[in-house]
Amino acid sequence: MPKFTNYYLNNMKTILITGLDGSGKSTIFEKMKQQAAVSKVKFLFVPHIDLSEFSPESQEFKVATCINEMSAVADREQLTQIKAVALFSAMLFFKKLLDFQRMSKPEIIFFERHPLIDTSIYAQFYAPKLAQNTIPTSVNEYFESNYSHELDFLIQLLPKQLLTIQKPKLTIFTDFIYTWFFVEKQNTISDLQTLFGVELPTKIYYLKADAPILYQRIKSRARKEAHENELVLSKLVEAYESYLTNLAQSQPNLIEFIDANNLQSLDNFAEKLLLQLKG
Repeated sequence: MPKFTNYYLNNMKTILITGLDGSGKSTIFEKMKQQAAVSKVKFLFVPHIDLSEFSPESQEFKVATCINEMSAVADREQLTQIKAVALFSAMLFFKKLLDFQRMSKPEIIFFERHPLIDTSIYAQFYAPKLAQNTIPTSVNEYFESNYSHELDFLIQLLPKQLLTIQKPKLTIFTDFIYTWFFVEKQNTISDLQTLFGVELPTKIYYLKADAPILYQRIKSRARKEAHENELVLSKLVEAYESYLTNLAQSQPNLIEFIDANNLQSLDNFAEKLLLQLKG
């Protein structure tokens, strides 16, 4: 891991802007990225990882490509279990990506998702679906053939005492997710810090919107993820609000709820962030 002075670590801001699909994250990030060229700002996006900053020969590039491919296959083939593995793998890889971003010593790193916040929420939907291995043989063979080393790297990030040595490799992830999040229900901040080895962001902004509004914004998408229906979105909204409200009780200055039902509210929030970048 790169070494940094305490002064630098204490003064670098890490800001999470999270919310469900349709909450306005993508629009806000696009506006900010237009200003980032004149600021010492970095962006860390998961589960779809931006490959543009990595050398094609680097470990980061190869593992991130594997994760992005899992997500693409899951969406194309409508494979919920592969989507779960892609989401979880991105969170496992988060610390490595964060260390890479820190090397350029930015003043601020913005996150779209964070292992200690978003993992627990999405696991409530995905983990119960992994009770049985239903990954098609052809998909297992594809990833074993094309991304064996990358999968091995990700497997080594799992707690060794909880690993089940078996083939195919994707099954190691589905079994782990099911056991950790559904059977053992290790969903606290402390549990996730143990698993992912990262700290909470400096600041969290949650784009809070009602499920019917979220669904209206995304229903015309050509491909929707397994959780992108109004009933599941409603449950995820409740999960986010419960999780973040509980966290805010112990750290009241950490989290700010943004009204994402209202487009003007989102515009005002975006302008606030842009002023920070210009300042």
